Amino acid sequence: MRRRALYGLILTVALACSGCSHHPTTAEKATTVVDASGTASAPAARDQPVTKLLVIVVENHSFDQMGTEMPYTARLAHQFGYATGFRGVTYPSLPNYIAITSGSTHGITDDKSPYEHQLQGPTIFGQAISRGESAALYADGMPTNCAHTNGGDRYAVKHNPWAYYPSEDDLCQDHDVPASELADAVARGDLPNVGMVVPNMCPRRSRL
Repeated sequence: MRRRALYGLILTVALACSGCSHHPTTAEKATTVVDASGTASAPAARDQPVTKLLVIVVENHSFDQMGTEMPYTARLAHQFGYATGFRGVTYPSLPNYIAITSGSTHGITDDKSPYEHQLQGPTIFGQAISRGESAALYADGMPTNCAHTNGGDRYAVKHNPWAYYPSEDDLCQDHDVPASELADAVARGDLPNVGMVVPNMCPRRSRL
């Protein structure tokens, strides 16, 4: 029997934030469609529903810089399609991440810790899991699952929105993991239905 391909979207979002020297005024997004085996497919050729979404957030980089830092993802975007002109919801970092994952900034206007901002759910991650789907957040440099304080390899909790929802803390502890686990998930063909990759502070050159 022919195995049915599962299609997914990779969105690369560039945000402006504090903490680094480069602050672009626009945030831009590259869009790619890949099947379950990792083979790219043009958006126009989709004949099956999208079942997986992976958002990769790139802080303080323009679209052109993202292309230099993430050549593989950029090649796929240029080959199969991308969108530009997207802007961050507000400034600084945290309210943008909160809005991406819950649809609202919840009135946040700063980068304070989860102990200062204890939000009520649901998040998009919690909603996916409640419907029997899978979800994961991969945080660059994070030393332990769902870390609520800065540390590790320049890990910044303000980039990790799931840590701000105590009502989903059990889910966060299980599925909010260090970015080092992303490669294994890709290799296993086990990316979640809803996923997000967030950077540490001024991340090093990426191989994505």
